[in-house]
Amino acid sequence: RHLMISHGPATAMEFAIKILSHLTDKKKTEEIHQQLLA
Repeated sequence: RHLMISHGPATAMEFAIKILSHLTDKKKTEEIHQQLLA
């Protein structure tokens, strides 16, 4: 078993991207990541 946690507001974006990487493929994760940074 694996547990993913975030350590507060400063890591929320990284946490969201990590979750996406487990739910979608690398291409889709990267696409969404770039949109979030725009």
